[in-house]
Amino acid sequence: LLAKLRKAFAIWRTLLFLPTVIPIVSVAIAWKLLFHYDGLVNNFLSIFNIGPIPWLTSTTYARSALIITSWWHATSYYMILFLSGILAIPSVYMEAAEIDGAKGWQCLKYITLPLIRPTMVLVFVISIINGFKTFALQKIMTNGGPATATEITTLHIYKTAFNFGLYGEAAALSFLYFLIILGFSLIQLRVFKGGE
Repeated sequence: LLAKLRKAFAIWRTLLFLPTVIPIVSVAIAWKLLFHYDGLVNNFLSIFNIGPIPWLTSTTYARSALIITSWWHATSYYMILFLSGILAIPSVYMEAAEIDGAKGWQCLKYITLPLIRPTMVLVFVISIINGFKTFALQKIMTNGGPATATEITTLHIYKTAFNFGLYGEAAALSFLYFLIILGFSLIQLRVFKGGE
């Protein structure tokens, strides 16, 4: 029975991690088709008598579509990191807490959460860095529109250089952006060294 549970758990982890290994360009194209005015999302919503929503052409909904897509693509990676952090907790702590009469929520509050704090910091820093690196999703799904509602810094730098020909300004923005990402990368490096 234990072998079957381990096999099922391994399959579950693989399925959970699957969205992360799909290239972001493929994800953006697929979700752009899903969020199209005549796409599957609006077809599904029509079952509940919800009219077609202009997901990618409305300033109200475009951000939501990008957030949903980004969340779908990235969350599984962070969940695997949290799962690894939880599995790294020595079982003796939980056993000792159970012997002392601790309830489930007490184990979570006083053992699990404090011991996965480095993992939480790591996930926080990685998610910030990945947020800074975002480009393809916005470029493919909305191209920064409508009316620059979804234009992020990397896309702005790209447009400054290649749409407007302001290469010097784009280079200066890129350098400032590099310094910001470097700062977060140093924090991440410190977290890694602190965990050793």
